[in-house]
Amino acid sequence: MILLVLIGFIVGIFAMVSYNNMETSNAYVQQAIQKGVFFQKINDDTRQAQVNFQRQVQEWKDTLIRGNDPELYNQYFTNFQNREALVDQGLTKVSADLRDHGINNNIPDDIDTLLKEHAKLGAKYREALASYDRNDPEAGKKVDKLIRGIDRPTSQAMDKVSTEIKQLTEKE
Repeated sequence: MILLVLIGFIVGIFAMVSYNNMETSNAYVQQAIQKGVFFQKINDDTRQAQVNFQRQVQEWKDTLIRGNDPELYNQYFTNFQNREALVDQGLTKVSADLRDHGINNNIPDDIDTLLKEHAKLGAKYREALASYDRNDPEAGKKVDKLIRGIDRPTSQAMDKVSTEIKQLTEKE
C-alpha cells in the first residue's frame, strides 16, 4: 500500500512538472507566433509602400503623357496624389508599429528620413507641374526633362528601409 501511494505521489509530481513545462512551452510558442505575425505584417506594409511609390511614379508619368486631355489629367493626377498619400500612411504606420514594439534601432529614423525625402519629391513634382502647358503636345517631355531622375533618392531610401526591415525580420 505504501508503495502504491509512493508511486501515485511520484506520478502526480511528474504530471504537475509535465503540465507546467507544457504551459511554458505553449506560452513561448504563442509569443513566437505573435512576433512572427508582427514582423510579417511589417514586411508586408513596407513592401506595399514600395508598390504604392512605384505606382505613384507611374501615375506621374501618365499625368505627363496623357495630361493634354483635361479629364485624363485630372484622373492621373488624382491617382498620383492618392498613391502619394498611401505611401506616407504606410510608412508612418510601419514606423509607429516599430516604435510601439520597442524597436528603437535606426529603422524608424530611416523611415522618418524617407518620409521627408518623399515630401520633398512631391514638392518638386508639383513645382515642375507648374510649367506644364496642357495646350502644348510636347509639354510632358519638357517637364520630364526638368525632373528626370529626381525620384531616385527616394527610391533608394525606400529600398534601404525595405532591406533593413527584411534583415530585422530574418534576425528576429
